[in-house]
Amino acid sequence: MDPLRALVTSEARARVLTALFIDRGRSYYKTELAQKTQLPLMAVQRELRRMVDAGIVRSRALAGRTMYAAAEDSAIYPELRGIVAKLRGPARRLQDALAGTRAVAAVPLDPRERFLE
Repeated sequence: MDPLRALVTSEARARVLTALFIDRGRSYYKTELAQKTQLPLMAVQRELRRMVDAGIVRSRALAGRTMYAAAEDSAIYPELRGIVAKLRGPARRLQDALAGTRAVAAVPLDPRERFLE
């Protein structure tokens, strides 16, 4: 089982936390979070409400819509961001970097290493 999922007891909450805490300073509309996390809008709304009430996510109105971001002034922000980065960060970054690319046959891990052609 994914450690973050076990820690927060909800895959929806883990996905929303990941989206909000991986990209420092980034704000999202609810619909953006629903697309990014591939969750129903109602699930995103429920998790955002809980996180705002807990003080780990902040909301602000912008042009008649509400945006959400990690509450960087929260007492537990550094720890929570660190946990999310350790448990979901590298995999997410790699997935985003490779999205839309064709399959790679092999890549040397050591730049001095060469493959036979």
